[in-house]
Amino acid sequence: MGILVQDVHYNYMWFALFPAVAFVLFPAGIALGASIIFGAAIVFIEFVLHGRAFWLKFYYVQEILIFYCFMVFGGYLYSKILEEHELILQRLATKDMLTGAYNRWKFLEDFESEFERARRYNYPISLIMFDIDHFKKVNDTYGHDAGDRVLKKIAKIVKDSIRKVDTLVRWGGEEFIIFLPNTKKEGAAVLAEKIRQKIEKANFDEVGKVTVSFGVAQIEKNDTIDDLLKKVDKVLYKAKREGRNRVEVAP
Repeated sequence: MGILVQDVHYNYMWFALFPAVAFVLFPAGIALGASIIFGAAIVFIEFVLHGRAFWLKFYYVQEILIFYCFMVFGGYLYSKILEEHELILQRLATKDMLTGAYNRWKFLEDFESEFERARRYNYPISLIMFDIDHFKKVNDTYGHDAGDRVLKKIAKIVKDSIRKVDTLVRWGGEEFIIFLPNTKKEGAAVLAEKIRQKIEKANFDEVGKVTVSFGVAQIEKNDTIDDLLKKVDKVLYKAKREGRNRVEVAP
């Protein structure tokens, strides 16, 4: 019996490490399924096909089976936590956490490929750049928490107004961009005016009324990305110089 006990412990100790390896190499769901199948296969082979001294074997491998289940459960839990952390990091790398809009760097990364595709297949791209009027005054008068609530509400109004294929980007501070694939500047201007009116009519709690200025530009034949961004930035500041709360379109 001493030889059997020794053989059982040495023969089975190695397979309890299988879940640890599986959860390192594969996603949580695949590793969990593989660990369950592998554990069941070992039990079947040893206790059914090699049924010699079944109960004696089972008695001495209980602790290994318990350890195996612990490794499966622990590995699955660790893998799911790791996946959640990776998802959070991915969101931080691509989206502005306050407004849910894409951040500037993610937009520039994706915009480059979309820009080249538009030039190759000759379809229009328009940008709307907008800026909250007198936003510094909002922060100075009501505090940054109130300013954050204004940003979040404006972002929600915009996201509710655009198509699924359009992209809202927080360009910096209170400045945003709406990326509109397959859209001419005339259509972009109509959308900008619609959003401007919605924001003007909205109530922003203690802040009251807020207005926004818009610039609209469309990609032209020989434009680079920088050309388009400079163009839309220029007409935005024209809107602000000429009284704010208006839409200006690049010629």
